[in-house]
Amino acid sequence: MGSTLNTWFSLAGSRNFLAGLAAVCIAGWLLWFAGAGVWADFSEDDIMNLHHYWRQSPLELVLGNFWLPPTAYRPLGGLFYRLMFGLFGMDPFPFRLACFGLLLLNLALFFRLFHLLTGRLDLSLLALFLGSYHAWFVDLYWNTATVYELLCVTCYLVACNRYLKVRQGGGSLGLRDWAVILTVYVAALNAKELAVTLPLAIALYECIFHPPERLTPAGLGRWLGVTARPAMVLAVLTVPYVTAKLSGGLLAGDPAYRPLITPQVYVDTFHLYLNPFFYQEFWFKDSNTGYLMAGLLGLALLLRRRDLLWAWAFTLGSVLPFIFIPHYCAFFWYLPMAGWAILAAGLVLAGRDTIAHAARQLFPRFSPHPRCIRFALTAIIAIPLVLLLAWAHTLESRRALPHFLSAQAPVRPLVEALRQHLPHPHDGARVLLLDD
Repeated sequence: MGSTLNTWFSLAGSRNFLAGLAAVCIAGWLLWFAGAGVWADFSEDDIMNLHHYWRQSPLELVLGNFWLPPTAYRPLGGLFYRLMFGLFGMDPFPFRLACFGLLLLNLALFFRLFHLLTGRLDLSLLALFLGSYHAWFVDLYWNTATVYELLCVTCYLVACNRYLKVRQGGGSLGLRDWAVILTVYVAALNAKELAVTLPLAIALYECIFHPPERLTPAGLGRWLGVTARPAMVLAVLTVPYVTAKLSGGLLAGDPAYRPLITPQVYVDTFHLYLNPFFYQEFWFKDSNTGYLMAGLLGLALLLRRRDLLWAWAFTLGSVLPFIFIPHYCAFFWYLPMAGWAILAAGLVLAGRDTIAHAARQLFPRFSPHPRCIRFALTAIIAIPLVLLLAWAHTLESRRALPHFLSAQAPVRPLVEALRQHLPHPHDGARVLLLDD
């Protein structure tokens, strides 16, 4: 019995064990609020997508993922739809399981990104918790058509994490690293257009963590030719892709996806996203949005935290693919959530550390070990934070889910009616719908 208890306390004291336990709890937090979405039905977007990809040959879909076809509509998502439909037909449950598998995988990839950027386990876990669920990302949890975002973010994070791992090891990209990063970057672009900010994310990392040693023409040229070369290579790959997407393809002719690129549109749209992001109605406007972002930048500079500075810049840059279009969905901030999560977690823990330092200065004789103070303060902060977020998520989920469901067409009755009247249609059969 004694040896069993010793083993347990040894495990409980292990950072890896505690981190793994925390990660499981965070995954459970996501499933607690969003898990019912695994039973969701197909949406009308799913039917549209299935019909679009059904008209393409399997070979065309597969080959479309090995390069960047300028007019193709998200061929990686097409591969998902055709593969899942070929295996499971019109049963939405396997589609939903696959989407939740991607959600959980992305949690792990976000945690890896946070840890590579911050180098701190406590900050990474707190950031993961803060970013793990958002009530107005309801489409991610209830709509299979958001598989484009899920696949894109998966590939995006794999590429970004691979790059950061190599750079933090002090080396440069080898052939295998280039092969992995280019492959998953092409896959991310073939999943959804928001992947175009990967070169920017890498460039921001190099600018902030490995800036030029000398701000001279020779020093800048050396930095651009060596340190920033991977970001520039990815940018060269991205420019023709963006040009082609803006001039052709399915979305180019849709007014809802036609961008109007001006600073005023950026600021206006940014504050429109801030309101649901912070569970507000109309609180954020252009003025206080500017104050918020300026204040966050000032805190990052005051604390001399490069990770917070990167998170701030990434928050502003990662919205570029959609911030100028009139089509508006809160879950578009799924990837920018990474920047917000790091900022929030970093500031919370900076406050904790400031209080701990002040306590040691004020009561030097009575202060316990610094780790004990930090642990006690973390518990004091964590409990009300969890309760506050649970309350806020619950209230907003009760608004967001009915809002989402009210806009969905009744797909299941149509599928059941077709099965009832045409239980075994032959290949190539055509159906005439007299009344919908």
